[in-house]
Amino acid sequence: MKSVEVDLSEIKPYPGNPRNNSAAVAACAASIRRFGYKNPILVDSDMVIICGHTRFAALKRLGFHRVMVNVADDLTPELVKAYRLADNKVAEQSTWQPELLKIELADLSGMGLDFSMTEFGFKPIDMSGMIGNAVGNAKKDEDEDSYYGDERERTMESYNLHAFDAENADGFYNIPHLKKTLHVPERLINFNEVLTSKDYSAGVHFFIDDYRFERVWNQPERYIEILKQFDCVFTPDFSLYMNMPAAMKIWNVYRSRLIGQMCQRAGITVIPTMSWAEPDSYGYCFDGIEPGGAVAVSTVGVMRDPDAKEVFKAGMERMIEVCKPKKIIIYGKEIPGTCGKVDRICFSNENQQRLSNIGRQ
Repeated sequence: MKSVEVDLSEIKPYPGNPRNNSAAVAACAASIRRFGYKNPILVDSDMVIICGHTRFAALKRLGFHRVMVNVADDLTPELVKAYRLADNKVAEQSTWQPELLKIELADLSGMGLDFSMTEFGFKPIDMSGMIGNAVGNAKKDEDEDSYYGDERERTMESYNLHAFDAENADGFYNIPHLKKTLHVPERLINFNEVLTSKDYSAGVHFFIDDYRFERVWNQPERYIEILKQFDCVFTPDFSLYMNMPAAMKIWNVYRSRLIGQMCQRAGITVIPTMSWAEPDSYGYCFDGIEPGGAVAVSTVGVMRDPDAKEVFKAGMERMIEVCKPKKIIIYGKEIPGTCGKVDRICFSNENQQRLSNIGRQ
């Protein structure tokens, strides 16, 4: 057996896997996020998973790009098939010792951990001595736990909660943090073109109607695999309309940054898209941005509306003050006097080619 580092996309789930791992993915992802990836996936010489389907699913949701795997190149195909079943069956035969488990959980609860063991599937315990559902011995409790575990997993999936890392988030609203880059693409395509375009040397922007890219939020793993092919990716431009409730605007900033963070974990060069609304939005819309990098903005539709132009100018001034960008990528026409001394690179809304690089290098 040997250990090698591979791209996660090279690993193949075994199509005949008889185990349903979906209910365990949330706890596995929480474990990897808290403690690291400590137990490598076991694969055969063709990179098909022998043991570790749950870890594989958790790693994908957490946005891992390259991981270590153990390659069992000393097993014949017959032994691989037998070991895959035996490993899962042996694990089923372990049981909890309730009194010892109660002591261990109670000890942990007094150690000041900054997380709860409920992240890994344990139920809250009664400190007076009742273990409650923590070991799940009763058939009724097992059925209920299975139901609520499945429903919780669906909720975690729909909100991409597996991908959120509180230690890599900023501000009062825990906006996911993005690492800076000074990269600027030579040309752009919009997200609607990524399924058909072969121009992988272009960057991908989301300056289109929200409904056209909502699917990225709904299926991030699928689209991140596609976006990995391109030169770089702007974060999704989820709208911040002035008449939106504040909660929706905060949510859209959060979603944009989280998708960007997931892309960065997958090895994609990510340029944050900056947007804002009224001054009240400044308290969160610039969170999560590492100062000193490149940022992207759009002026499409702003030039024709005097009120929108004033909102844009005020927000640009605050964005430059807070984010301190070295480069501003403008999709559309530059509004004079809004970039100060910061380098700006304009892309035409029509042909999406770089038009100019004005300012200091």
